[in-house]
Amino acid sequence: MRIGPNTVSFTSLPAITQIYTSSHALEKTTAYDLHSIKGEGLFFIKDKASHVPRRRIWNRSFSKEALAQYQHPIASQVKNLAYWLVERTKMNGSVDLVRILPQYAYDSTNIVFFSGAAFHPSLLDSDDKEEIVNEASGYFGAFEFFSHAQPLFHIIKHLPGISAFLKFEAFATKAAHRRLEKGSTMRDGISYWLEREEGQPTLAHKDLPIESETLLIGGSDTIGAMSTFLFYFLLTNHKWLVALREELDPIFSDGSFPDDTFGVLDELPLLNAIIQETFRLGIPFSGLPRLVPKGGITINGLHVPGGICVSVPVWTHHTDEKYFPNPYEFDPERWIEDGKFKASRSTILTFGGGPFNCVGSKLAYLQLGY
Repeated sequence: MRIGPNTVSFTSLPAITQIYTSSHALEKTTAYDLHSIKGEGLFFIKDKASHVPRRRIWNRSFSKEALAQYQHPIASQVKNLAYWLVERTKMNGSVDLVRILPQYAYDSTNIVFFSGAAFHPSLLDSDDKEEIVNEASGYFGAFEFFSHAQPLFHIIKHLPGISAFLKFEAFATKAAHRRLEKGSTMRDGISYWLEREEGQPTLAHKDLPIESETLLIGGSDTIGAMSTFLFYFLLTNHKWLVALREELDPIFSDGSFPDDTFGVLDELPLLNAIIQETFRLGIPFSGLPRLVPKGGITINGLHVPGGICVSVPVWTHHTDEKYFPNPYEFDPERWIEDGKFKASRSTILTFGGGPFNCVGSKLAYLQLGY
């Protein structure tokens, strides 16, 4: 389907393979030029050749060793979230999950990757008085909109009307500078990028601001949105909430976290099925535009000329009953081995696919599991 000038949308597994996941996966479009911070971060790099060395740097901060380092910092943020869920309920008679869960997500990223240097006090403790979360949401919304009207962005970015976009970039830049000035008190995510190890690439300090932007959006804004969706689906599907508590209660009977919480949570079938179903139905973005190379290609039997932007709309694909029976029903059973419906993680586009897939997907599963 044509959805805009020189823009075509496809919905099929073969199209996903050809556009995103095969060895000949397409490269990104100029939509990824929508930033004013100098340089090209991992998310914004458009060609595969340039993406590979930067991805190697990022991979270090998501290794098995690194994830183990993050366990206790994340647990501390979960405990702070639990505290403020109770306190705000006492103060107001209820709690705004749409507000508090993104605050937790930003606090987790701040501790895990910036050693707490990106901002202080925590957003949970201050109730985000500076409205950092709202600025980030404005940035994300602007990026989604202008990705379909790129020439317009390069005109409007000079006007006050997109101040949220520029304010968030300024915040990300300041967070990077604060981390460089204060250093780290722990083995945080950024330390894996900056510290020299034999045979390992390092990140130049000048590139940290734009990579911080990627961290704060990918590691905070999207996790906050997915956490909110997860709570929504559980609160509106009571049987799954009850079943999940039955799975979790024996593990957390004394209210404390096991020593290897990540390892324990990774083995819980219902918890992971609920997370996977949340990733299917709770989509925080519309699609991933890619550029057809010179000479064109054939997708779904249709020849697409070079220079055309193509994509697979994530929501449309995730609710296609060819792959997900009863697609609008929140049914974690489809992800359980003996469930009535069989579904495969390979059919999910939440983390993209192929060479440009999300490097932080494993951490995202663990954060939502907590």
